[in-house]
Amino acid sequence: MFQEEFLVMPALTSLAESISLHRAIVQAKFGELEPFDSSIPFSEPLSNVAKRNIAAIVSHLIEEGEHVEAKLWEETQKLRTDWDGYEFIVSRIQSTENWLNYSDEEKAEFVEILCSPFSPSTEQMAKLLRIGNET
Repeated sequence: MFQEEFLVMPALTSLAESISLHRAIVQAKFGELEPFDSSIPFSEPLSNVAKRNIAAIVSHLIEEGEHVEAKLWEETQKLRTDWDGYEFIVSRIQSTENWLNYSDEEKAEFVEILCSPFSPSTEQMAKLLRIGNET
């Protein structure tokens, strides 16, 4: 049985590896509307890895005294509506067949996972939830 903090894979050993992982996750989740593995955009474990990875990048940069770079990575976490991947998020919400069966809490969690590693603002979350409710 797995322990809650069981180390399943080797830790990343450099900032370059963490940045590469971030880029790979973003490409896999948002590189195309219909990814080869359709479960990737909706994967909670991948969402968790993506968030922890960015947090590790920011933490490392702060430890190294790279405060400007750390701030840029913190800003990177904010969802941008002018980014191409945003349209994929909207489209995936609109095509979710069980949307109306989800509770409000489940809808919000679904949107957070779908957007990860980016975090929607309160206003963006409200808009994305409305989009889902209108379909």
